[in-house]
Amino acid sequence: MYVCCCSQGLYVMSCLLLDKRCLQRITGFISTMIAFVFCTPKNQNKMTTENNTLIFPLGNPGSGEWFNGEVHVQGLVSPEQMEGLYNVGQVTFSPGGRTHWHTHPIGQVLLVIEGKGWYQERGKPAQVLIKGSTVAIPKDVEHWHGASADSQMVHIAISNMKDGNNVVWMTPVSDQEYAETGLE
Repeated sequence: MYVCCCSQGLYVMSCLLLDKRCLQRITGFISTMIAFVFCTPKNQNKMTTENNTLIFPLGNPGSGEWFNGEVHVQGLVSPEQMEGLYNVGQVTFSPGGRTHWHTHPIGQVLLVIEGKGWYQERGKPAQVLIKGSTVAIPKDVEHWHGASADSQMVHIAISNMKDGNNVVWMTPVSDQEYAETGLE
């Protein structure tokens, strides 16, 4: 994905393979767009929860097949809009809400825009996520992410597509696994 600026404004060009430099450009572009939307005065009265301002609508409840706790998913860019290469969505986790263990066949980028939570790869310590955190998840790395027990977390997820699929869902993150992160 390449973001280009010309006299007609900003436009996006897709490429077949997203390398590290390309992912950095995507992250920078989306971060800039989020900041632009969020800082525009007409958007200051958007939906609020827990004194946080959501940039996009809350979305639909997430499936219990993929999430524990209360989670909402709002699609922002569908694969059909981007030649089947990737999709973009906002995920809002209520306190304690989290994904199941899962992998991505080409990788994923998370941009945390509100709250506090964490990201954990199988067999590694959990990493604290706060507003402004960015996580570049390599392909086929088993992981989960979600909100802390006392705060919601909202992130933008950019997931690459492979053969029409962007995620392989696995088992739920147990309450014991969640508690063992040691993060509050």
